[in-house]
Amino acid sequence: MPRIPSVLAGLALAASLAAAPVTAQDRDSRFTSYETYAEFVDTHIRARKFKALILRLGGRDEYTIDQLNQIQGQFVDIYSRDFTDSAVLKEETLGPGFKTEVRAHWGPSGYVWYTAFLHETRTELVVINFRLNSNAPEVLGAY
Repeated sequence: MPRIPSVLAGLALAASLAAAPVTAQDRDSRFTSYETYAEFVDTHIRARKFKALILRLGGRDEYTIDQLNQIQGQFVDIYSRDFTDSAVLKEETLGPGFKTEVRAHWGPSGYVWYTAFLHETRTELVVINFRLNSNAPEVLGAY
């Protein structure tokens, strides 16, 4: 299976949430429910829409548009076909509303691994941190 070039090998995004008032841009890492979040992640990874995934999960302030375009291009070069299958491999509850999860997506072009640190409140689900990588140990050992 092809590897992501070194520029992307350590792609890890931290969507740090400040205590500042919520603006429309700050809503990037927030979803109305776990189901809405899960559908978004699976749909975008399966269709290889990595730039939109990164932006929505909080990467807007981590990367420039040029960097995101480069990341999208490199991922699409590596994964030339959409992913056909996915599964949640691991979920761990950490405390009231906090959990981590690991997801795998696979298909004709290989595997991509995703992990997230989440907080579910009474009104929303917040993606605190996430990682996306072609190297399973990079993701499986994240949390």
